[in-house]
Amino acid sequence: MMVNNFPLHAEYLKDIIKTFDDQKIYNDPLPVITDAVYDIQKFVNVDDVWNDAKGILHNNHFYAIGIVGTQGTGKSTLLEQFAQKALDNDYKLIYALPEDYLTNVDAWLDKVKVDPRARTCLALDDLSYSFDSESKKKQAHMKNVIARVRHIFAGEVFVIYVTHRLHATPPMLRNAGTWIFTQLSTIDRDDMREIIGKSKEQRDTLEAMQSFLTNAVTAGNKNADITYSINEKLYKFKWGNVNDKGDGRLMAALHNNELQIFNSTANYHIDLRQYQYPTNDLGLVQDVHTQLIE
Repeated sequence: MMVNNFPLHAEYLKDIIKTFDDQKIYNDPLPVITDAVYDIQKFVNVDDVWNDAKGILHNNHFYAIGIVGTQGTGKSTLLEQFAQKALDNDYKLIYALPEDYLTNVDAWLDKVKVDPRARTCLALDDLSYSFDSESKKKQAHMKNVIARVRHIFAGEVFVIYVTHRLHATPPMLRNAGTWIFTQLSTIDRDDMREIIGKSKEQRDTLEAMQSFLTNAVTAGNKNADITYSINEKLYKFKWGNVNDKGDGRLMAALHNNELQIFNSTANYHIDLRQYQYPTNDLGLVQDVHTQLIE
């Protein structure tokens, strides 16, 4: 049963997360526990975040989700899940890589503003090390794209951006409504500390989450089937991969200032290139459909 009451659900998960310090992820052979309940624990998922974001988009006309993680940890799959939610809710989807708009940001904006809609989803992929490799002038263009899109599309603007590191994120997007870290390495943990601030409770929760997720990722990549215990109950989780989506993957999320365990599942697959508006080296906008055929 879907849980849509986020404040209540956040309190429920907070109690669970506090027990993660004592959690144990098992490999075969499994321990024998009387009356063990084998089930998938309910964690926050794409539907929960999207349902919460819809109300904010309706009232404030802007919502941003930041997806942070290294290559191969599920960032692109997660981007597709949120992009599909936008398409299902009549948003115009604009998918962009840095090279699409760096050469000539004005040409790119002229292209994307054709057929304006009351609802726009801007999916910015691979905002990783572009800031380090580009000139200051081009860096300024990148940081300015979001603000200009908000002026071009006066209605609801839903932004999804993907990056390897928090520090590659444009300043305007640092106040995202939702942050999702596809893994929690030491570097990721330090980045998340910047977001959650100095709250001791949040930092303690973060440490517990890192321990749990590190063990889960290790066991999932090794054995696929994970068995873990919370409050003396056993739960099973099948770690997803390219050949079998399983139960998805477990990640860390900061949503509405609450740390959560996030369950990412691959329910959709869409070709994001269909919604891309690239420019070539001459600064002329290419026809995306022609490019795909070639």
